Amino acid sequence: MLKKIIFVFVLIFAVLIVFLLALLVPVHLQIRNLEILIPAPAELRSRLEANEEPRATLPNALWYVNTAKQQTPVGMLGHAGVLIQWPDGKLFLIDAGMNEQDAQNFGKAFELVGARASITFGAIEKQMGDSVHKIKGIGFTHLHSDHTLGISAICQVIGEGASIYQIPQQAHLHNHLTKAGQDLINLSACNKTVLSDELLKEIPGFPGLFALAGGGHTPGSTVFIVQIESKTWIFAGDLTNTMQDIHENKGKGWIYSYLLV
Repeated sequence: MLKKIIFVFVLIFAVLIVFLLALLVPVHLQIRNLEILIPAPAELRSRLEANEEPRATLPNALWYVNTAKQQTPVGMLGHAGVLIQWPDGKLFLIDAGMNEQDAQNFGKAFELVGARASITFGAIEKQMGDSVHKIKGIGFTHLHSDHTLGISAICQVIGEGASIYQIPQQAHLHNHLTKAGQDLINLSACNKTVLSDELLKEIPGFPGLFALAGGGHTPGSTVFIVQIESKTWIFAGDLTNTMQDIHENKGKGWIYSYLLV
């Protein structure tokens, strides 16, 4: 009898291992086989400073709208959208956040590992009110649900008054963690534009804002770069968890990188 019980447990464990391998190995191979090129700092600086557009047409401000936050055992997790502004008032939104219910649902998984309940602040379009119509462009650092769930409601309000811009990898390469996000984009009421294959892509209609393919977190991770009053801002999404890790060239650890995401 004991041997049968042990056999059943071993069989269940083996099935779980096979399931995890079938789920995770293709994703890791997909990401690791991507050839991601990053411009040298000097090249990036030259491109930013060589912009021939008059200063009156370049971005002049930015801020963020936080839809929720959650205290976890390793720090505060936020779910924000970044807004970049041009002198004529138009805005470009990076990431779409979540509404209250989606944020609470998303946070429940983290509560299982010691996080507190999510604190919600409201969806982006609700916080912005009529100003949401100033959003003329939208981009995503990546397509995980906490960055994309808000897009349906935002585009329902704005409609074809805004366009979603994606690098080719983000628009066409997906895994089980990004496909749902792309489906939300495809079904949204906003226009859709796929950017060129150029290494550093300036987003059409938004002078001074560049998109760059990033590797590691998802096959379509995107870094957005903008210079405002000689200060360069780089929005890398979840390619890193802390700025300190960037400076020290630290990864996220094998459990996070190999099993979770």
